[in-house]
Amino acid sequence: MLTAINMTVSILKLRIGTFIALAAVVGVMTGGGELGVIKALVFAVAVLGASGAAGGFNQYYERVSDRMMARTHQRPFASGLLKEGFIWPLSFLALLSGSLLMAWSVGGTLATLLVFMGAAMDRSFGPMLRAERRARAGAVSPEDETGGRAERLSAKALRRTAAKPGLPARWINGALPLTVIGGIGLGVVESCGAAWKSVSDYRQIIP
Repeated sequence: MLTAINMTVSILKLRIGTFIALAAVVGVMTGGGELGVIKALVFAVAVLGASGAAGGFNQYYERVSDRMMARTHQRPFASGLLKEGFIWPLSFLALLSGSLLMAWSVGGTLATLLVFMGAAMDRSFGPMLRAERRARAGAVSPEDETGGRAERLSAKALRRTAAKPGLPARWINGALPLTVIGGIGLGVVESCGAAWKSVSDYRQIIP
């Protein structure tokens, strides 16, 4: 049971998706809209589902190149733990469709369009995209420093983020940076919301 839960979290990238959903909740709270608590939670779940569908489809689509990267070769589709089949794209499409329907039911057409765009643009860009293309073509592993610029950048990032030998695996090592990043993000969103509210109040005062 625990293995299935961990696999689901990995495929749908629920850790990242949770922060995206929280950002959506903060946006609802600071946007001055009329969504209640229940509708805001429904919208957050819709964002989480759309993010998960995009993450799952990407893992399935990139399963070949993922096998050639040290960072991703143990993912369920890349490792062969989950066999490829048409059922997976259909499942992710169904999850995305349900999420968009939830978003539309509480947020309307524009909000649904933004959720869809966020899911559709969940892909790599720049050096990471070039490294994935070279890996998919079998040219070189992204952690091989003899490759191109994209591979050298990937290798440098892997060395920088790798666990130091003998360093104990403590939860604070992951919780602290996530808390700091989340706090900064919430602060920025709250500041933007307050600034927009001030502008709206000013427009109401000044005809």
